Amino acid sequence: MNKVKISFLTLLAAAAAIVAAKSIFFDKTTLNTVAQQQSICKTAREGDLLLRLGQGLWSELFRKKSPEVQEFSHAGIIKWEGGKVFVIHAEANSLTGHGFVRKDSLESYLNEAVSWAVYRLKGSAQENEALAKNAESLLGTPFNWRFDMADTTTLYCTQLVYVADLISGRKLPFRKHNNILPIDSFQSPAVADLVVRSSQPKLKP
Repeated sequence: MNKVKISFLTLLAAAAAIVAAKSIFFDKTTLNTVAQQQSICKTAREGDLLLRLGQGLWSELFRKKSPEVQEFSHAGIIKWEGGKVFVIHAEANSLTGHGFVRKDSLESYLNEAVSWAVYRLKGSAQENEALAKNAESLLGTPFNWRFDMADTTTLYCTQLVYVADLISGRKLPFRKHNNILPIDSFQSPAVADLVVRSSQPKLKP
């Protein structure tokens, strides 16, 4: 019984820390609006990358893993289905640690996002469509909490893009940093072009 109480208190403390972090790092205004979604739908193609900056401690930590451009904390791959945009990405629950490669609606993916950008990888439309198809074949793969690039039985968000691209045989010059593929690697002109982006987030001093 005591162990149950301790675990419950630990979860409450973690949840409180995440809620507090939202108010510390960012304004409460998010960009998950119909207008924002429409701007993405008008320009995004199959296989484009949708980068986002979320709220909370994990987002702030992942954002700072990028050695140069520290704008975003997460990456996903756009997949069109039935005239609607979905996003394939690897994500874990910040409280339970459970996670896997999943496919979410655009609205769900942008939930609590404070900024986002769509980038198009260098190559043909067919190559980028293959990227999305390869990523879809990896749905359900467990989240890679060790962030080990050598382990492809588990995947984290940028690693998913990297592995899906490797499956297609295309070898883009992704830049690694401390054996981790940082999100700003996708912002390199040698790798991708900016398609459309939101306004910059308002960081609190």
